[in-house]
Amino acid sequence: MKSITYIFLLSITTATALAQSGWFWQNPLPQGNTLNGVCFTDANTGTAVGEVGTILRTTNGGTSWTSQSSGTTNHLHGVSFTDANTGTAVGGSGTILRTTNGVNWTSQSSGTTWYFY
Repeated sequence: MKSITYIFLLSITTATALAQSGWFWQNPLPQGNTLNGVCFTDANTGTAVGEVGTILRTTNGGTSWTSQSSGTTNHLHGVSFTDANTGTAVGGSGTILRTTNGVNWTSQSSGTTWYFY
């Protein structure tokens, strides 16, 4: 029975290694917070948001990410862009953030403390 178990585990390990070909670990680079939402406007330009007000942006298809200041420590849950520069991020305690240049984020009043997703 032990030899069957070892062969089965070897098969799973090999399949997992092959399935991950081409992927590489980037966390905690450039940060280590959990990410909750991502939006790409084209093959290269994308923004990810997450816990503790994390906002990350890539302009090279995810090869590297740059941290941006959100001005909040609330968890961010969702992000959407209408073009490469104009976007909205939402999150805990009624947080709404807006950018018109893809870099600088400003807070907008939501009038609620509910969580936005």
